[in-house]
Amino acid sequence: ILEQQPALTIGGDIPTDASTIVSTFAPESFTINIRTATNAMLSVAQPDYPGWIATLDGNPVPILRAYGALAAVEIPAGDHTVIFRYEPLSYKIGAMISLLAWASVVILGGIQLFRRKTNE
Repeated sequence: ILEQQPALTIGGDIPTDASTIVSTFAPESFTINIRTATNAMLSVAQPDYPGWIATLDGNPVPILRAYGALAAVEIPAGDHTVIFRYEPLSYKIGAMISLLAWASVVILGGIQLFRRKTNE
């Protein structure tokens, strides 16, 4: 099911006492609250696509590839919150380029206004 070995020791049986609740869901982010008495693997019907990051109780965790294309996260025993967020590098680069472009427009516009005022 997994393309790589998990770091946690996980039994072969599905925990019967485990529960999950999706508490928030948006296109770029979703939160899952998990309760399990034993170590478990959380597999979500979310493609394992570059740009997605996961945190377990606020700490970054690796996203494992399950079933050939879906995302999975190791869950230690206990109550936990997993957050998946889509934060691709291309978005950050695009935002910086846009910021630089707008800053250039403002600066060049200011220079043009200054030149007009001094030529009058």
